[in-house]
Amino acid sequence: MHALGNLLLIPKNANSSLSNKPFDEKRKAYLKGSYSEKEVAKNASFGLIEIQERSEKLLDFLISRYRIAELVGENAIKAFKNALLKEIK
Repeated sequence: MHALGNLLLIPKNANSSLSNKPFDEKRKAYLKGSYSEKEVAKNASFGLIEIQERSEKLLDFLISRYRIAELVGENAIKAFKNALLKEIK
């Protein structure tokens, strides 16, 4: 699935070895990884709902961290978030 919440920055060798494995196996490796990996590993499963929730959290973080609302306004932020989250299926 192509969605922000489904992306996780991990080392290339880990990505190669985990890419086609089920989430349960990936989860075990993620528990030993970075903060982001550990956050994903807190989930018992990682399906559509978890991807949507993580996408929203990441968007909120980016919007806040880079003060995007100050640049484009709240209405543009809401429209952007709605459009991006709507595409997750």
